[in-house]
Amino acid sequence: MVYTASIACVQIGGFMDQMRNKHWKVKAFAELTGLTVRTLHHYEEIGLLKPSAKTASNYRLYGMQDVLRIQQISVLKFLGYSLQEIKQQLDRHDYDATESLRVQGHMLDKKAEQLHRAARLSRMLARQISVGAEIDWDTAKKLMELMQIDQLDMQAWLECYLTEDEQKTLESIRNRFTAAQLKQYEQDWKLMHQKVRQHVNEDPASEIGLQLAQEWWALVNSVYGDYPELRRKMGQAYHTGMVPRSNSNYDEKVVDFIFAAFRHWKHKIM
Repeated sequence: MVYTASIACVQIGGFMDQMRNKHWKVKAFAELTGLTVRTLHHYEEIGLLKPSAKTASNYRLYGMQDVLRIQQISVLKFLGYSLQEIKQQLDRHDYDATESLRVQGHMLDKKAEQLHRAARLSRMLARQISVGAEIDWDTAKKLMELMQIDQLDMQAWLECYLTEDEQKTLESIRNRFTAAQLKQYEQDWKLMHQKVRQHVNEDPASEIGLQLAQEWWALVNSVYGDYPELRRKMGQAYHTGMVPRSNSNYDEKVVDFIFAAFRHWKHKIM
């Protein structure tokens, strides 16, 4: 039995090695991924997906890494990201594919729940119409609201991204503040983003860049100061573009500028 299991492990290992080394020409790769050749060419033109290699005759060759990238592109498109936003996210030097795929899986679960509710409401309305019953406009309103939601809201994203313990910690932090204080905190962030946005084309290492980094850090620490690990994780999410686009505070240029300013500011004070 042990001998048989060992053979099976060797066979599986050999299969995985073959798959890692396998390459497909563009037509075969299109069939494998369900995309058209034209789409693959377009992705290459905009720098979203470039073939891993080329043959001596200059034919494109795609490998397993390209399959993984296509999977991530497809999920992010489904979640409402534009191709340009997807490219910016996947091309980041600190992009964590494993963590991103984990979060994407949870987000797809949430999206599936949303679609399931919409399908159930659609069938209810269809039955009402088919029997000539009076339409339940409350159900119709809920359906329209569901169909208009093209991305997860911030709360749903937090449930996907944070562990259960981290969610409890975040909830305990929120409970320390009154509703008025939380509203003011949100307003402070909007003003902070507006302030940074005015200087995104300047040098992050300039005096104003260092000042903005210090102000940003103070605002973060006013809530997360006693929770460095949660602060790090939330900061990483913003820095790597993992927050949902429905979050009105997210602005890629602002985030890139402020994190660059952070590096200069921390170097200066250390």
